Amino acid sequence: MSADRLSIEVARRMQVVDRMDESLQAVRRSCQSICQLTSPITISRFAFRPLLDSVLEGVAATLQHNNINVDVDVPSSALVAGDRELIEVACRTLLQIAARSMPGGGEVSVSAVASGAHWEIEFADSSSRQVCRDGSNTFPMAVSAQLDPMDAIGVEVVEHIARRHGGSISATNCPQGGVAWTLAFPAIANRMAA
Repeated sequence: MSADRLSIEVARRMQVVDRMDESLQAVRRSCQSICQLTSPITISRFAFRPLLDSVLEGVAATLQHNNINVDVDVPSSALVAGDRELIEVACRTLLQIAARSMPGGGEVSVSAVASGAHWEIEFADSSSRQVCRDGSNTFPMAVSAQLDPMDAIGVEVVEHIARRHGGSISATNCPQGGVAWTLAFPAIANRMAA
């Protein structure tokens, strides 16, 4: 085997090892998250944007490694009442799912809106993945079968967090490709300041 071919093969194998390490770290974080899910919820009122900025900072290396840009449309005045740690876990998990779905790069858009009695956070990725059959956004039946096991576990963790807050999670296929995950928290809806 030539030196060039050997270098290419070593680089390819290192990428596989890196991917496996990322997966193991994600499993570890998911297990820690599951342990948090059984503890009592501590409700506090906080600004969502700083929490999201902190989560983005925590996953910056993964996003940069996968060449993923993040577009955030969340006003600094967005307030939420909930368990800060659990909402942070849900946001981190959805960003990690998006990153794994776009190993060659892409974009994630994060937006938050007050919609009637609901407070909604959307994480939309530009992957080629389509998880909902026939335009359905039913969760988890139409979605979980289309995800790899790690992502399916992550989505179940996020669903559990949303339900503990009196909310829900849904998934829709984006018309331009990719998936939009929407967290809705009707029980803790707080109007965003104008």
